[in-house]
Amino acid sequence: MCSHSSIATRYNLIAIFALKFCIPP
Repeated sequence: MCSHSSIATRYNLIAIFALKFCIPP
C-alpha cells in the first residue's frame, strides 16, 4: 500500500470498503 497524503484517495478507499461491507456479494 502506498502512503499517499491525498484526502480524495483515502476517501475513495473508505467508500469502496464501506460498499463492500454494506452490500453483500
